[in-house]
Amino acid sequence: MNRDKQNPIRQIYVENKVFLLAYSLLFVAALVFALILGREQSQILVNRLNSPFFDKFFKYVTDLGSGYFFVLVIFLVAIFRGKASGGLVVSAILSTILVQALKHTVGGYRPYAFFQMYSSYSLHLVQGVKMLKLHSFPSGHTATAFAVFFYLAALTRKNWLKVVYLLVAVLVAYSRVYLSQHFVIDVVGGSFIGVLSSYIGLWWYYVVPKIRNEL
Repeated sequence: MNRDKQNPIRQIYVENKVFLLAYSLLFVAALVFALILGREQSQILVNRLNSPFFDKFFKYVTDLGSGYFFVLVIFLVAIFRGKASGGLVVSAILSTILVQALKHTVGGYRPYAFFQMYSSYSLHLVQGVKMLKLHSFPSGHTATAFAVFFYLAALTRKNWLKVVYLLVAVLVAYSRVYLSQHFVIDVVGGSFIGVLSSYIGLWWYYVVPKIRNEL
C-alpha cells in the first residue's frame, strides 16, 4: 500500500473503496431490514430459510469469527507480512474491548432465550450448537470476521480478492443469525465495530512507525 503521507486515513479508504463501498451498501440494507421488521420478525424470516446442508455449512463457517481464528490469522500475517501483524493485534484488542463493553452494558437476550420467553414461534436449531442466552448485542464473531477480513483485504491490491474477503465476512455474520446466536441488529453492530477496529489497526500499521522514525 502506498501511503498518502498527508492523509493516511483517506488513503486507506481510497485503496479499499471496493470493500468499503460494498460493505456500506450491505450495512444500510441490513440495518433497514432489522429496523423495519424488528428483532422477532427478522429472526423468524432468516430462521425459516433452513436446510440440512446449510445447518452443516454455517455450523463450520461461523468458526471463522472465533477468537482462535483471529489469533491464527495474526500468527500467519506475522510469518508472511512481518510487522503488518502489529496493526492486526491493535485491531483485535480494540474490537474485543468495544464488543465486551457493549455486551455487558447493552447486551440483552439472545434469540434462544428471547423466543422462549416472548414468542410462540419455535426456532429451528442446529444440532451440536451450544445455545447461549445473554449478551446478544453486538456479535463478537461478526466483529472478528470483519476486522480480520477487512485487514486482509487492505493487504492485497486485487479487487476480486477484496470482494471475496467481504463475502466471507458476510457469511460469518449471516451464520450467527442462522444459528440463532444473534439477531440481525447484533451482526450489523458487530460488523461496524470490526471495520472500525481494523481501520484503526491499519492506521497504526502505516502511520505509527513513521511517527517513531521522525522522533
